[in-house]
Amino acid sequence: MNGQILSAYYSKSGEFMAVSQNISSVQLPGNLKKSLKKFLTNSWITNLFEVTNFNETSLYVTLETADTKLVLRSDNGGKWIVFQRIEK
Repeated sequence: MNGQILSAYYSKSGEFMAVSQNISSVQLPGNLKKSLKKFLTNSWITNLFEVTNFNETSLYVTLETADTKLVLRSDNGGKWIVFQRIEK
């Protein structure tokens, strides 16, 4: 698909579960790009990917500082929520 690498996920019985792909921050919808800026104080994006299953698309972004790793999730273009916080 236009040079993009997609990863497909299946259950042990072979049933399709989801597809994921890395994306760039410029591909984020405007509302998510804008709201992400408040989390970017003294941090940087280390990972950003999209997961799509039958009826839902979720975006995950990992933000890091020297001491913390923060993973945010947005479901179907909704606001960012804290998915995981890890102290290094």
